[in-house]
Amino acid sequence: MSNYRIPFRVNKPLLVLFFTLDQFIPIAIAFALGYTFRAVFEASIFAIMYFKITSYFSENHPRGYVEHVLWYWGVLPLKLGFTVPDPLKREFIK
Repeated sequence: MSNYRIPFRVNKPLLVLFFTLDQFIPIAIAFALGYTFRAVFEASIFAIMYFKITSYFSENHPRGYVEHVLWYWGVLPLKLGFTVPDPLKREFIK
């Protein structure tokens, strides 16, 4: 049986260093591709921008906010799964 680390709070995501898991994976992929294609500077710029944007949305808006807004504007298709909130709600309450 493998060990599973339970988060401190129910809604708090797992952390890798000081990144959340959904921030860490694209940053790690950007650095891996940067080292592979000898574009480390560009990859680090992309990683820093991605980290700033995702941390802004995670601090100021609830989960699913970006998908909800894109769905409401008609950018995303209607079938995304169970994580997309009701498109008729204009405000989120944390």
